[in-house]
Amino acid sequence: MEWLLSGQLSRYQGSDEGLREDYLKHIDATGEPFVEAIFTDKENAYIARRERKSTRKTSLRVRIASDTKWLPEHDAEAILRRIDPGPIP
Repeated sequence: MEWLLSGQLSRYQGSDEGLREDYLKHIDATGEPFVEAIFTDKENAYIARRERKSTRKTSLRVRIASDTKWLPEHDAEAILRRIDPGPIP
């Protein structure tokens, strides 16, 4: 959940350990790591997805669960802030 919401894992901040080890990728995985969760507010259910693009870059996407179109990243962050104002830096 921490990685989904912030794009970081606090235990690796300020350390080069996260750069030496691929701590997100399972040894048998063939694709890049991702995580998804469903969040709800009074109006909608949203699917939030964090994908790793490289060892230093990720993307956050959000869509309304009943829709297939992902919202732009700045909209995704705004929706998550509205649901819970604490997690996104």
